[in-house]
Amino acid sequence: MLSFSIPLIPFNLSYWLKDSLDRLILSGISQLYNTGIYQIAVSFGGTLNMGTQAFYTANTPRFFALLKDKSANEHSVIAVMPVSAACFSVLAFGMSLFAQEIISLLTTKNYHEAALYVPFVVTSTVVFLIYSNVVNVLYNHSATKIIAVISVGASLVSAALSFFLIKYLTILGAALSLICSNLILSLSFYFVAQHMEKMKWPLGKTLVLSLLPLLAIVVLRGVSGFSIIITCASKIVIIAAYSLGCFFSVKKEIKAIM
Repeated sequence: MLSFSIPLIPFNLSYWLKDSLDRLILSGISQLYNTGIYQIAVSFGGTLNMGTQAFYTANTPRFFALLKDKSANEHSVIAVMPVSAACFSVLAFGMSLFAQEIISLLTTKNYHEAALYVPFVVTSTVVFLIYSNVVNVLYNHSATKIIAVISVGASLVSAALSFFLIKYLTILGAALSLICSNLILSLSFYFVAQHMEKMKWPLGKTLVLSLLPLLAIVVLRGVSGFSIIITCASKIVIIAAYSLGCFFSVKKEIKAIM
């Protein structure tokens, strides 16, 4: 039992480091005012993260049951990855489009800049779903030592990258480092899980769906300058179209799960 659980200690420490290092570096290099702006954007990611954690908790028993069931269709196992990415991609996109209105209601004008970084933060949360979908393959093989090594190694690489990006891009660098860190960690676990279990995970589709919320940056420029009613109505229509696009992109996977 100890051989299984002790390696998870450095894993949990590296997880904490990954989630906190960007703000620590930003505070050390830049002004605390910038850290405050960035923290507001990060709070949107934290809200979305509660949903992704709930998904992981709910999906884990199903994943292990299907993995042990030799008669189960492999597609019903791997289909969850793009479907979960599509669902949370819609939520992340919606949060990104309405971040400006939400922040304007809750904070003073000095912190409205935080809305610019919300698309990056929430996108990083959706990217992390790749990890949430594949890590149980390693747990199924009791490979907690490998989990610890990957986590620590990915955290060290992410730390160096975060320092470089924040040094030259400050708040934007911190936001970009979140995406890069979660990509590095998720892809590392994906390739190890793929080596352990030869499963045809739809990585390409999942990556596209995970990164799509960044489109909000372009959309926000297109709908700016109008009245609040026209702007909000336009955003709702765009979110509806985005949702339909995501739904049809994973229609086959939804049928496989059902």
